[in-house]
Amino acid sequence: MEPNSVPGQAVEADESPRAATHTASDAETTVETVLEVSPRMPWHDKSATGSPTGSDSREGLRRTTPRIASLKATFERSHSDGSLKDARRLEKSKSPSRNGDSDAEALKSKDEEIARLRDLLEKETELKQALGDKCNALEEDVERLECDLERHDGDWRAEMDLQNKRLVLERDKAQDAFVEIKRQLLALKRSISTATRMDSQYADVGITAEMQNLYHEMQNWVVNTFRRTKMERPGTEVLASLESVVEPRHLDYLRPLFRDWDPANRFAALQAVVACYLMEVWNDPLLFGLPAWRKGVKKATDTMSTILPIVSYDKWRSGTLDAIKQNADIKDAVDSAAKALSEMICITLTSLTGMEESAAMTSSLNTIVKRVVSLSHVFRLPLLPMQ
Repeated sequence: MEPNSVPGQAVEADESPRAATHTASDAETTVETVLEVSPRMPWHDKSATGSPTGSDSREGLRRTTPRIASLKATFERSHSDGSLKDARRLEKSKSPSRNGDSDAEALKSKDEEIARLRDLLEKETELKQALGDKCNALEEDVERLECDLERHDGDWRAEMDLQNKRLVLERDKAQDAFVEIKRQLLALKRSISTATRMDSQYADVGITAEMQNLYHEMQNWVVNTFRRTKMERPGTEVLASLESVVEPRHLDYLRPLFRDWDPANRFAALQAVVACYLMEVWNDPLLFGLPAWRKGVKKATDTMSTILPIVSYDKWRSGTLDAIKQNADIKDAVDSAAKALSEMICITLTSLTGMEESAAMTSSLNTIVKRVVSLSHVFRLPLLPMQ
């Protein structure tokens, strides 16, 4: 653009003097025309106007002077217009250089702005990359911490489960120890009462206390042994399991309990089964668990019950029982019978509940059966009047 503008500027520069010259010549021509017209005016012809020469010349000057002033103003105005046009042409001839400088500065400013923005973009990209890396590292730390938390939580739960099981076992042992201590205390009381009583008599208050203790021992054994069983089976299946293991003489008592079966009453039904088997001990007329030769003693007992009065019969039976218990063989036979009865009760209950029989279950129940056998001897002794 700039090379093309230079000739244009030269042409305009050449044209400016020409236009000024042309304007000035036009003004001079006009002045000459006016001046040439003046001689032709009739003011110098004396015969035509019939007026003196001085007045005519003054009149001609008055008419010519405004025209000259008008022409002078026209010339000055045309000269000023030409000067203004020349100044504008000169300014236009100089403007391309100024525009070039402005464009260069603008381009330089744009380049600097682009460089600054490019620098900001690079810094932002680097910051974004750094933040992305940091975010990924933090996500990995969170995942690792979650894994550690799950592992620690699992270990903690396992430890708590073991601790709960240990506490349950300790509680069961404490309950068994409490029952055993209470049983020993009652046995001690009974031995003291037996050593100090007269005529082998036993008060009904002691029998009531021991019967209550026996009931609590049996109840605790059933609850502690079968507390985790649900027995959520139909009544027909439970009754079929009962009929498959129970002897007919016990089945007549137990069948009504399981005919309309309700799992909510399972503890009461299981205690009823245990009590039904323990009635064998109470129903024996002399001593539960005697060997085969007890048939002769039993026959003598039946005969003496028909001959002697009640008070005399009770004294005879008490003395006979005390004498028989002193025999070691008889004691072993009674213990063996008590163990067999305990095993039979455990077989029946495991068949009803679906649990597996264990040695601990049979051992703890055998202790209760021995207590029943020992307490049944008390009922063979003469009693004091009711208190």
